Amino acid sequence: MKLERLLITPGGVLALLHPTSPDADEFRTYTLGHELGPNAYREGILSPRDLWYVSLLHFRGPIEHPKDLVAWSHQQLAPITWAFPDAALCTYEITTTAMRPRIRHTAAFGRAI
Repeated sequence: MKLERLLITPGGVLALLHPTSPDADEFRTYTLGHELGPNAYREGILSPRDLWYVSLLHFRGPIEHPKDLVAWSHQQLAPITWAFPDAALCTYEITTTAMRPRIRHTAAFGRAI
């Protein structure tokens, strides 16, 4: 995956990534498609996805200095490519002190035939 840019949303900071090999779509199509069953349509299983994201930070409440965060996100980023040996499908449980991930499924990128 190649880093495209950072994106700030009301819920957190995301790294937007562009696939550099077919492994990501194979993971989404075969692994997520199988794991999610009838809900797989929410992941766009029928068409390729040209953009992926990784959650870097989840906001627990209002940001004290939002303009500083926006300025930080607009800084020039050096091109970088990341290799992900595996990926996890997870949901988050909100507790009184944190957001706790609940891993539903983990699989390697690509698939064995």
